Amino acid sequence: MTNETLQKHRQELYNHLTNELLPFWTQRAADRVNGGFITHFDQYGNDSGEDEKSLIAQTRSIYTYSSAHRAGYGNGELAELARHGSTTY
Repeated sequence: MTNETLQKHRQELYNHLTNELLPFWTQRAADRVNGGFITHFDQYGNDSGEDEKSLIAQTRSIYTYSSAHRAGYGNGELAELARHGSTTY
């Protein structure tokens, strides 16, 4: 693989992360009513209504948001989400 190809793939991954993946979760995941994070969505991105919250899924959410924040993403929003999960669960 050429350096140019690697750079193209890196840019595609960056765009997907910052423009699609992180916005999807940051706009939907925080459960402001019951605490923790909603982790079950239908094919359209709507809450599926399944309200079972596993410790593993909640912990993964906290880890993911805090790791992304430490990597420089989210302008502080991801740190707030991590705090939300660690203080409500």
